[in-house]
Amino acid sequence: MKIRKEDIPVILSILAGGVVAYSDFFAGHIGALVIILIFSLGWIGRKKIKDKIMAQISELAREAKDNIGIADMSKFKELVPSEVLPIVEVLQKLSEKVQEKEIQKIEYETLMEQVKELNSMKKDINKYKEEIDKMRTKMQYLQLIYDVTSKMSSALDINYLSNLIVQTIGEKLDVGNFAILLKENDVLEVKSVWGFSSNLKNLKFSPFEGVSGLAFSTGQVIYIPDTRRDGRYLYWKGEYAEDGSFLSIPLKYRDEVIGLFNFNKPKVGGFSEEEIELLKKIADQAAIAIKNAYLFEEVKNLYSSDPLTGLINRTTMIKKVEELISKNRTFTFALFDVDGLRQINMNFGYDFGDKLIVNIAKIVGSEIRSVDVASRFGGDEFAIVFLGANSKKAMDELKRISQKILNIDERVKISISGGISEFPKDGTNLKEIFESADRKLLFAKKMGGGIVLFDTNEVSV
Repeated sequence: MKIRKEDIPVILSILAGGVVAYSDFFAGHIGALVIILIFSLGWIGRKKIKDKIMAQISELAREAKDNIGIADMSKFKELVPSEVLPIVEVLQKLSEKVQEKEIQKIEYETLMEQVKELNSMKKDINKYKEEIDKMRTKMQYLQLIYDVTSKMSSALDINYLSNLIVQTIGEKLDVGNFAILLKENDVLEVKSVWGFSSNLKNLKFSPFEGVSGLAFSTGQVIYIPDTRRDGRYLYWKGEYAEDGSFLSIPLKYRDEVIGLFNFNKPKVGGFSEEEIELLKKIADQAAIAIKNAYLFEEVKNLYSSDPLTGLINRTTMIKKVEELISKNRTFTFALFDVDGLRQINMNFGYDFGDKLIVNIAKIVGSEIRSVDVASRFGGDEFAIVFLGANSKKAMDELKRISQKILNIDERVKISISGGISEFPKDGTNLKEIFESADRKLLFAKKMGGGIVLFDTNEVSV
């Protein structure tokens, strides 16, 4: 039998009482009192030790209660009575089970925290991926704008430029059908198309007609997600009957609207906000390139044409003739001037003379064929190149023109004198052609004027 710690003072008191009982030193009543005192002290010691043990047990119980699953149950075995040990062992097993559950709980909570962190990281990664995709798309858009702009900047012919723009944008972007409309002579004219039928080319709209007219007159982008639901949409005047979405972007140079980018897609809501913004940026760059082409054309016309009549000038005519000679093209060169223009200026004034020159230029421009070229060669001299015509044909044409000039003003009769040279019959280079015509013109003047010569014979006109 195991002796418990709290039983030791009692055992010691019993032994001490037995010693006193058999001792001669304590006899009678004194011995009995001593034995009672010793037993009392033994039981008091037992109580104190037991109270201390119970306090420890209570402390351990509180600790186990507050920290169930991790409390050390082995200390209970040292402190509790042996008859209670089975209960303590059961509690220890229960504590171990609880401890396992606590560990599992902690592991589960740790795992869930890790899952949350992973989900958060996944969200961050997806967010960063979206940002990277947006940046990549933006870089692609910027590269596209650069590519389109660099190509446009090198083109100065308006027709070539408009074709280049629709081709570049059509190939690099999924824009569906695309057309460029430019303002010419107070109307909007379709200059180039991508995806549309060629029937749309040269189609004309009033600057206030339909959706295109509204976009042009207001300078605002107009987007119609569903053309079936907007009565302003004109279906390209019946040339394009397919429904879907329509986008019209003004081409603005500073405060001036010079044309439109028009797009059609068969899908309803076919244009995203990002796509519209991209096309607006490209339209801004295209407007600059188109305006530069127009300015270049104006400058070129300024230096290549006569400011009074609008006909090409002497320098440009020389270049035209040189080009025809280099290509070995058959043509006839006619050079004529107005007879007595100096006297007409003295009689009627120089304003009248200028108007006379302008009207002659209009007659010449309206009477020649589209393949022929007319110029104001200088002063009262005019030159005409009749492409593919011989001297006889050129003579007939000039005779018809002279009859128109003759009755140009009822106050005065206007006649012309001229000379005609045929390439290569009358010369094989520029100098020979010009000198031949000029020599015949001078000879016609010496003969009294009013005639045109194409060989050594005089021909009256």
